Amino acid sequence: MFDDQHNGNGIFRFKNPWDNNNDLNDAEREFLKWILNTLAKLKNPEASNLEIEQMRGEGSFFDVPLMRAEGSNNPFTKNGRKGAV
Repeated sequence: MFDDQHNGNGIFRFKNPWDNNNDLNDAEREFLKWILNTLAKLKNPEASNLEIEQMRGEGSFFDVPLMRAEGSNNPFTKNGRKGAV
């Protein structure tokens, strides 16, 4: 479900479920369409369905929304020290 052509470039993207040339099965395709549209609506609450459809042409539409982890947010560290749970 993830596009590996950008691997190593710090870009983590979902595969395009509207592209029938990829190797997604029907369930993966349906899930990705749902999650990508849901994320687009959360990022752009005022956007119409047509505007969201047009956003699919932007590469960032398929970016996986991640947040950089810090030691203080890591459940396996305490006070930034590894191994101290």
